[in-house]
Amino acid sequence: MHNKLRVGVDLELTFKSQMRRLALNPSQIRDIPTLDAAGGHGDAASKRLRARAGKLLHSVLRGVVRRFERPLYPIVLRLRRYLTAPVQEEMQALRAKLQHEIRTQVAELTARLDRRVMVDCGPEEVLVRSDVGYVLCPRRDYALLICLLEGEGERGTYLLMQRLLKPGDIFIDVGANVGLHTLAAARAMQGLGRIVAFEPCEPTKRLLETSVGLNGFSGIVDIHQTAVSSRTGCEQLLQGATSDHHGLSSVPGPAGMHRAPVDVHCVTLDEFTASNPVVTLIRIDAHGAELDVLDGSRSLIRQNEEVALMVKFRPAHLRRAGHTTRDWLSRFEALGLVHRVIDHDTGVPESWSAEKLDRVESVHLLFARPGVDVWRKAEIW
Repeated sequence: MHNKLRVGVDLELTFKSQMRRLALNPSQIRDIPTLDAAGGHGDAASKRLRARAGKLLHSVLRGVVRRFERPLYPIVLRLRRYLTAPVQEEMQALRAKLQHEIRTQVAELTARLDRRVMVDCGPEEVLVRSDVGYVLCPRRDYALLICLLEGEGERGTYLLMQRLLKPGDIFIDVGANVGLHTLAAARAMQGLGRIVAFEPCEPTKRLLETSVGLNGFSGIVDIHQTAVSSRTGCEQLLQGATSDHHGLSSVPGPAGMHRAPVDVHCVTLDEFTASNPVVTLIRIDAHGAELDVLDGSRSLIRQNEEVALMVKFRPAHLRRAGHTTRDWLSRFEALGLVHRVIDHDTGVPESWSAEKLDRVESVHLLFARPGVDVWRKAEIW
């Protein structure tokens, strides 16, 4: 057998064999000079050789692609979908989150703009649109008006009421004032159930009645011009410069902030609810007399295992009444209740130390027995 020693690369033979494998037309290949061991025939010949080789390689690759494009396309498409699926899902989630945040911000902005409505209702009263509905307010209660017009009401307590109350429940509002929390509870209960509101100041009670009627909740709200205390009888009500400063004479008020006292009738919640002791939520804002309200409600609280108390805490009122924060809290703990601070914006209960409580101007506390369903409802799910 005759053997021939090859000292160079025969490109013509190589590409012809590849063309046969690819079932291409061999006539596409033209005469290509071979390289010797030195690797070329001069600069001009090398350039021509590289140009022809590049064209041939492009033609071969194009033929390969055309031949395998159709059968490989579904596989490549599925592979691409598989590899990009996590990224697509993450992008969709981010897009949905961004859209939700935009809608929420737009809704909040729209709500804030809608709230800035105040209607003159005579020489002593103005009607304000608030978070919880239309509220009739004293014209000269500037602190309350600014709070409502700026949308800086107790948003957290309103949100918490929505989670704690449902249609058919019973809510007691001690110190209802102009009715912000009464209206918030009525909306949470969707107009079904029973609300008992106590407001001892006669002018404020009239405003409360009008606001409840304007919002369509007269059918479920019972309003009593009565103070709630530890005993039944008659006491004097100190009238502050605004409706938020009224309080019983048993609790000293701030110097120079009250007008002539008026006589008011007092009841205890134990006596008032004796015929129907089932209560879902009790809110207490008694301007320093919260412990008197608590003392008159011991039987009611003991009979309602799941009851919750929402109590306004003001360190200044406690100090005027001669109480420390620790002693004040211990009176609730004696009834088996634990407390959490209601976040002003979200309504979610938080754990605070007594020292931190002493440093706030005012805050609402949520009291309930450990382990009851109230704490699950109070969280944001």
